[in-house]
Amino acid sequence: MSTFCGHLLVASPHLADPNFKNTVILMVQHDDQGALGLILNRPTDKSVKEVWAQLSKEHCPRSESIYFGGPVPGPLMALHREVTMSDTEVADGVHLTMQPEKLEDLITEPSTEVSFFVGHAGWSGGQLEGELEEGGWMTLPAKAELVFCSWEDLWEDVTKQIGRSMLLPLLEVKHIPEDPSVN
Repeated sequence: MSTFCGHLLVASPHLADPNFKNTVILMVQHDDQGALGLILNRPTDKSVKEVWAQLSKEHCPRSESIYFGGPVPGPLMALHREVTMSDTEVADGVHLTMQPEKLEDLITEPSTEVSFFVGHAGWSGGQLEGELEEGGWMTLPAKAELVFCSWEDLWEDVTKQIGRSMLLPLLEVKHIPEDPSVN
């Protein structure tokens, strides 16, 4: 079985589930038992500070939005670049943390590039593979610059990258400009 851990799962325009419309998910676990991922482009209206106040008495200097990782409830999770605070590396330069002590370190270090998530996306064994076969998802290897980029245009940007990677070999064109109007 090939694993999609460390890949981006990009919702197809044909995916009917409203929970995942126009989402980009970083797959953090995938094996025969199932899969787990975090939606990268769904900020909530709650700040990290608000959520952290419910979990700890420690001061939180962070004011950015916390992300909706998916419809499955679960512990607070963080994606970041800090090797020393990592539970596991899910892609090159992208680390996942769920341990409370390490989360506290990430919370209190405001210069650390980190995204915090409540909830996650989950699939039982074989479920994700079925959705992929039906065309519900497109995949792309994850890169840190995509995981930590601005979420506003993430789905559109990643969808364009996938489309370009599919079209270039078929068209046998050496270069397609980012902006076709300059052609």
